[in-house]
Amino acid sequence: MYMMGRFRSKASVMKFYKADFALDWRIELHEDKTASSYAVGSDSIMTDILSYVQPTGQRWIYGCGFALKTSSTDTSEEKYATIFKFNENGQVQYIYQFGDGGTSQPDNCRAINYDYANHQIVMMVESTSQNLRPHYDRYSTWSLNASDINIFIMQDSGNFLKGYNINFEKAAVPMHVGDNSMFVHGNHYVFGGYSWGYKTRFQNETYTPSAPTYDTYLFKLDPSQIDRCFFNAEFSGSQLNQLKRSYDVEKYVTLTRGETLLFERVNEGFQTYTTDFIGSFPLKDSLKYPRMCASTSINMTGGNDTGGGVQYYRGQNKVYYDVGMFSNASTAVGQMDQGPYWIFQNGTTANGDIGLFT
Repeated sequence: MYMMGRFRSKASVMKFYKADFALDWRIELHEDKTASSYAVGSDSIMTDILSYVQPTGQRWIYGCGFALKTSSTDTSEEKYATIFKFNENGQVQYIYQFGDGGTSQPDNCRAINYDYANHQIVMMVESTSQNLRPHYDRYSTWSLNASDINIFIMQDSGNFLKGYNINFEKAAVPMHVGDNSMFVHGNHYVFGGYSWGYKTRFQNETYTPSAPTYDTYLFKLDPSQIDRCFFNAEFSGSQLNQLKRSYDVEKYVTLTRGETLLFERVNEGFQTYTTDFIGSFPLKDSLKYPRMCASTSINMTGGNDTGGGVQYYRGQNKVYYDVGMFSNASTAVGQMDQGPYWIFQNGTTANGDIGLFT
């Protein structure tokens, strides 16, 4: 049984015996311990582990996250995307970092998973560093510090094969990936995240930067069709292998076995329970903008600037809403070639479940 994350301000992995929860070993990633400036409380080559994967049938585990390093000139911090590989015995094979290290342009590896069909490691990296954003010279002043999403593909050996970049071009809107929220399904990369607006080749939706309202999204991305909707670019394997920085495991990793007194037993706890009454919210706030890759969209329930928007709450009875009277979408239904119907965000039918056209 493993525990991974941040321990004593450094990325750490602990392996426990299942029978009694005794600690078998612990690995800690830190700064170069041979350097004269090394100290126990110094910065680390990796600060936190946000995602990991152990492919079925393998003894190797892959983790990704970030490193925070205090600037040498002030109290600001630099943030680097970090990836490493270790086995069930606590032996680390390699550590890689990506990013320029600018204090205003952090990078972060948010998710990592395994592509069983192609025997490849796939990771999702939030990037603001210039060298990880191929179209950086096209961005506006306001979008330079807004993060892109990169998908990096790597062999088990640590050799990078390819990379895909997704960005919102000149929109000053960052793209974020949820921690450990990506998997591979067939030819698709499926991942979740959040943003406060977007810009694609079809649509553009932004909010007030001073008070952003975040919305979650779920992508099912086919790399072969990525340019049909998103502004994008690609990395070659050779480019990524040149961009990565490799570190000497002997200097940056400490393996400790048989430690005791790291944890204190706590007899108090919390009992969880489920309930059908979790609160309510206006329906119009549950989906603030349409699908990013829809060629055309009309908001039928947002009102017509006269206060006519839908105010529907979970648990109440059916409510009648006249699209033609209360919104600016009176002609929308007539434009639907196959007639109107309801679907959930995952594409499955919702006729009768959340509403009806009458």
